[in-house]
Amino acid sequence: MVILINNKVIVNNMSNNVNIRDISNKLYRKLSSDNITTYLINNSLNEKDMIDKIKNNINNNTLIINNDMSNNNIEIIYSINKNDKLVSLLNNNLLDNKYVVDKYYQRRDSINTNKDYDKVISEFPNNESIIIKYNKINNIDKLVDILFYSIKSYLGLNNNYYIVKNGDTLYSIARRYNISVDKLKQLNNLNNNIINIGQKLSIPNSNNIEYIVNKGDTLYSISNKYNVSIKDIMNLNNLKNTNIYINQKLIIPKI
Repeated sequence: MVILINNKVIVNNMSNNVNIRDISNKLYRKLSSDNITTYLINNSLNEKDMIDKIKNNINNNTLIINNDMSNNNIEIIYSINKNDKLVSLLNNNLLDNKYVVDKYYQRRDSINTNKDYDKVISEFPNNESIIIKYNKINNIDKLVDILFYSIKSYLGLNNNYYIVKNGDTLYSIARRYNISVDKLKQLNNLNNNIINIGQKLSIPNSNNIEYIVNKGDTLYSISNKYNVSIKDIMNLNNLKNTNIYINQKLIIPKI
């Protein structure tokens, strides 16, 4: 289960399957490493305790993702109170990367059709909630990357702001984005040079190019196209490795 509260995340899985636990744990670590505040809920909790623990860290801007087992290929279920913006994004990214998605759909409770069938989802009707059901996954790391980048894209974390990491300074961030420290301070209403780990800073995009990854693209081909280094693209987009996915938004430094 992944619960995103703005840039806060709670991760848990509903299955004792080793693959599902591995996916949850890796997604948790990946989100944490990107300076997104993340919590891990132990899947040994009973349903009531799990819901109580979620309530301690939740608000109405929260996205809930349950990881569960499926007898077939991937299925995605979303809340009856929400649209399909997120699940459509996930579905397209999975299909583009050769995963088989049987369907994505809404499911109502058989007794009270005004509620979702899943108790965790129905407990938080104002929240964005989905369940992702998997069968056997051959490439877990690739799936985690798709989930990670799809979530970031849905939340708008890829475009016009930067989350402060350990060791960052206003000078190093300004240099990365080719702007002045004064401009960065002005844009974020900062009165001094003090910044904190996890702080979100607005970044102007006027000096950069926004590129949407196409089928067949690699960081190498994109870097050649714009005559910039792979390292510069990775730094600008906070990429930990060279994995990219179709429809991902990348900021390319303008030369």
